[in-house]
Amino acid sequence: MICSPPSCHGVADTCGFWFYNGDRDLIHLDATCRHLLGLPPERASILRGEIRDMFGSIGENTSLDDILHNADMGDRLRDTFLVRSGPRQGSVLVALGAVLLRNEQNRAIMVGGSLHGVAAADRQAALLPPEEESPLFPLPDQGSLPFPFASEDGLWDWNPQTDAFFFNQHYRAMLGYSGEQELPNDVSAWIDALHPDDRTHILTLQRTIALTTERGDYFECCCRLRHKEGRFLWVMQRGQVVQRDAQNRATRIIALHTDLSLHRRIQASLRHKALTDSLTDLYNREFLTQNAPSWNSELSLPLSVIYCDVSGLKLINDTLGHDQGDRLLIEASRLLQRSIRAPHSLIRLGGDEFVIILPTCSASQAEEHTLAIQQSLREYNRNNSSLPLFLGIGHATWNGEDAADLYSTIHTADIRMQEKKRLHHADAFTFLRYWLEYHTGKPIKQRDARCSSRS
Repeated sequence: MICSPPSCHGVADTCGFWFYNGDRDLIHLDATCRHLLGLPPERASILRGEIRDMFGSIGENTSLDDILHNADMGDRLRDTFLVRSGPRQGSVLVALGAVLLRNEQNRAIMVGGSLHGVAAADRQAALLPPEEESPLFPLPDQGSLPFPFASEDGLWDWNPQTDAFFFNQHYRAMLGYSGEQELPNDVSAWIDALHPDDRTHILTLQRTIALTTERGDYFECCCRLRHKEGRFLWVMQRGQVVQRDAQNRATRIIALHTDLSLHRRIQASLRHKALTDSLTDLYNREFLTQNAPSWNSELSLPLSVIYCDVSGLKLINDTLGHDQGDRLLIEASRLLQRSIRAPHSLIRLGGDEFVIILPTCSASQAEEHTLAIQQSLREYNRNNSSLPLFLGIGHATWNGEDAADLYSTIHTADIRMQEKKRLHHADAFTFLRYWLEYHTGKPIKQRDARCSSRS
């Protein structure tokens, strides 16, 4: 079946596939890439120079230009860039890719990869430095490969005239096989792996590509391949005729096969990074923003909010260092997680502030949860010889009887937390100061100028 966005099980609306032909200096684009780049549907390819003019790199990148002529840059690319003009102006995209073939001058003449659309919420995750990049293109063991290759995509290399065939190790691994003994380098093994409903169309497509140039040298399609366990995987196949003879018959075709479930996992990983706090792995403020509409609905009423603030964090940071302050925040997040038994969302708003959203939770139930947190806090400080932990806590409930909403309820809980914190803040600060002096052997000269406000 020819691949169109609906047939790729929801992946193609955020992930497209591209292929660079170094002989023509052309980048071939699938339908999703064209949509992400704002190009017309009939624009199946674009010159590499046009890409540079239309889009601007942002963040730390290894671009296509970087790896083309300089093998020292490696065989992987990861380029985050901004669309400068056209209907997609302002969009942030991430291109991932791998060099498939270099010529004798070490110039990359075949590169394949994927293009990912990045939502506004995901942009911070998209700008991760290279060492935190997605696992889509790790460096493999290249000993078994006939040419440089750096992708987890499965690859086959086929001579349609002799039926000489080669599977790379990632193709076998994708289908659950460990070596050539289980999945031999044989064209019949590839044909047998195709789903019966896809086989006729896929073979017709590729025989046409092999025997004539009327459909060009590049192809892409979605199909199903049988896993060793008997189940079928949906894969995206992108291929390129590398060589033709004097009669224009293909003598070498290379095709990449991407497990679409892998891309769903990558997208899920990007979303997780965008919606969670990197230190505590709790939800973050963006998660609160995205879920606010559902919590503002009648189905969530009564809606309760518990607001918590870690006392003395600045004193810990200034005295023991930020690594100990981070440790205190992690301990606070764990304590809050194990204290609430009801369905909830625990969110780190930033700094020393946490908020717990409790749908269908009454004011009396919120009070019980608050008491449970306070009991956990007492037990922690009684049984823990490391850093003491103090929390300011306040809660509020919206019953739907007034003009309040989620954010006004959070604000009310915050005010109540500050009021309660002011009553005990001086005692907590004094205890922390004496504890630090005892454990460091040094006097703490810092005064808490914020005893009457927040710390």
